[in-house]
Amino acid sequence: MRPIVKSPRPEIVGLRDANMSHNSGKLGLSTTNAIMIEFLAGNESELELKWERDGDALIAVVSGRIDSTNVYGLEQSINEGLTGAHQVLVLDLAAVHYVSSAALALMLRLAKRYLKESRDFGMCTETRDIRDVISISGFDRIIRIFDTRADTLSELRAA
Repeated sequence: MRPIVKSPRPEIVGLRDANMSHNSGKLGLSTTNAIMIEFLAGNESELELKWERDGDALIAVVSGRIDSTNVYGLEQSINEGLTGAHQVLVLDLAAVHYVSSAALALMLRLAKRYLKESRDFGMCTETRDIRDVISISGFDRIIRIFDTRADTLSELRAA
């Protein structure tokens, strides 16, 4: 059995935008942008966030593992990317293989923000483990979650 080790808040060691040669400048959401957030917290945890647009929808495509070592950086990147006019936000978790309670808290904050602003928020993933965590927590009664991005966009736009 591995011992549980609590580490201090992770330090962000790098932020790279795959479509920009320097870390300066604003994210242009007309094309897909990849942001790689690297953390140093005992063991390195990688997380990738890509932005896509589909009409009035902004899609945050997340891959990797979302836990307490990287959720703060992910939330910062999401908040920085939420610019411009869009009615729908989709959190695409198809390539996420683990979510912790910290990730669930982020999802709840995003859902509450969009509800307060009378905009639509939904998530998608076909990963049974991720859906089970969201269901067991009861968040599926608060946040609309679908299997695919197409289903999510269709249902949110019909609402």
